[in-house]
Amino acid sequence: MSEQTILVSSILDPEWNSRLYTESKDEQAETAALAESMKMQGQLQAIRVEDVSHANVPVQYRLVIGSRRLRAAKLLGWTKLNAFVAPDTDEPTRVIQNITENVQRKDLTQFEQARACVKLRELGLKAEDVGGRLGFSKQKVSNLAVSYIALQKTPAILDAWRQEHPAATVDFLRELATVKGKTEEDTASKVSDAWDARVKLLDKADAILDPEPKDTKKKGKATEKDDPPYKVPVQRYFDLCKAIQKSKIAGGKLVIECLKYAVGETDTVKGIIETEESEAA
Repeated sequence: MSEQTILVSSILDPEWNSRLYTESKDEQAETAALAESMKMQGQLQAIRVEDVSHANVPVQYRLVIGSRRLRAAKLLGWTKLNAFVAPDTDEPTRVIQNITENVQRKDLTQFEQARACVKLRELGLKAEDVGGRLGFSKQKVSNLAVSYIALQKTPAILDAWRQEHPAATVDFLRELATVKGKTEEDTASKVSDAWDARVKLLDKADAILDPEPKDTKKKGKATEKDDPPYKVPVQRYFDLCKAIQKSKIAGGKLVIECLKYAVGETDTVKGIIETEESEAA
């Protein structure tokens, strides 16, 4: 693999990209910021491509890594880019390189990680092989892939996951994947209902834990020994966070008990937060 200067017009898009680009305002702003940086500093890192030219086609390169840099270059009107050029391989190899590069740089959201796991499974890799390449446990690969596949029937929840909604934790989404109804439509309805219930519960938690200005002259960040700017003592806040993480789909009552604990209406949450007396009993 050698580094060369190639024409932007000769670069073909990748067959599949682990980083989604939907032309949202945030993503357009990100591209514009990168373009401004490249304008000021030049291209600091070469993209990676494969030479897919053949006898009946002029010089062409298939992009493997560097989609953001390519978009920024096009925005700047650049005609050339520095690229590491490798021989043509095959789609699975290019996809794996693209995913591995982004995962190692921690550039992927959990949604994009899930999408990548599903893609690698589609290419024939087993869960343990996917985990080995991405540095994930076999269980994490399974949870991500199962959640992504199961939520195809509820695109609104899938989109909320893509946008990193706070309710879209992998543990909870994996639980949603186990929900079953009498028909596909019934299953989708039950999943949506469970999602809506969780969102409402988290909204209640946000209302309780909404930060307030601290009426104090103390400087510096709050620690576990200090009460942060919340409506509840710090230890109750930490306990609540742990308890909500443990709750299941059918655990709406549990989360309500956690909220009551947070505001001091109770001192226990059965099975999670116990007083010394109840633990002794």
